[in-house]
Amino acid sequence: MPPPGLLRLGGALERAGVEVELEDLAYRLGAGDIPGDDRLADACADLLLARSRCGPLEYLEPEANGTGEVDAIGISVMGATLPIALAILERLRLRAGRIGLWLGGPGTTGVDRALIERFPFVDAVVRGEGEVTTLELVRALEESGSPRGVAGVTWRDEGDRVVREVDREPIKDLGELAP
Repeated sequence: MPPPGLLRLGGALERAGVEVELEDLAYRLGAGDIPGDDRLADACADLLLARSRCGPLEYLEPEANGTGEVDAIGISVMGATLPIALAILERLRLRAGRIGLWLGGPGTTGVDRALIERFPFVDAVVRGEGEVTTLELVRALEESGSPRGVAGVTWRDEGDRVVREVDREPIKDLGELAP
C-alpha cells in the first residue's frame, strides 16, 4: 500500500510549488530492490542520493549543501523504523555534506529533543502533522536560512542548542489538504 501520509505531504508541497521526489523505502525493501541485511542503510542512502539529483528545492546555495542538486531529505518514521532511519541519515551526512536532513512521523513523538541532542546529523524534526509545518520550514529556510519561529519544528541553533518551537495546532479541515 502506498504511504498515504507521504503522498499527502508531497501533494501539499507540490501544490505550493516546491519540487518533490518521494521514495517508499519499505516498498523497495519488500520488492527486493535494496538488501535487507547489513547493507540496508548504505543502499538506502545511495538510492536517496541518486533520486535526489532529479530536482533542486533551491532554497540553499548549491555550495552550501555539497551536492548542487537537492537541499533537504526527510524521512518519515514509525517507532520500529527510527533506528534504520538514523543510520540512513548518518550515511547521508557523510556523503552529502550540508544537505538538510529532517525526520518526522509518529516515531519521533516525544523524542524530538533527544534526537536533536544525540544525533548531530539530524537538522530538524517535524512534529505532528507535517503538511503545513514542512512547507513553512521550506519557506523559512528560503527567506532567512533558519527554522526559527516555525511551529511544530525542533532544531539545533547556531550555538548547538536545541530549539523546540511551539506545537502546531492539528489541521481542522482535512479537506483542505492536497490530494
